[in-house]
Amino acid sequence: MSKLLILVLIGLVLLNVFASIRVFTNSTMSKLQRIAQLTLVWILPFFGAIGCISFLSSEAAYNQSAIDRDEFIENGGAEFVMNGNHADSGGCSGDGGGGDGD
Repeated sequence: MSKLLILVLIGLVLLNVFASIRVFTNSTMSKLQRIAQLTLVWILPFFGAIGCISFLSSEAAYNQSAIDRDEFIENGGAEFVMNGNHADSGGCSGDGGGGDGD
């Protein structure tokens, strides 16, 4: 076997192991969902691992944004306003001139 082929196989196994650990440690999925994703990772070596990692990353981002929305609602937007992030400020200050020197 060529060294390149061996390196590719080792890379695939490491990718699958990484994806399996991510799936196994995810507490938001049921046991059945974790088993299904682990099966997908190992039946479709590259595509299953990439798909599961991508799914878990997007789910984590969604869960984080849901937490941020909940905190915003619970605080009545107070923290948002206190940080100077008014929705109508546009993020700019000054006269809004065009820079023509007038």
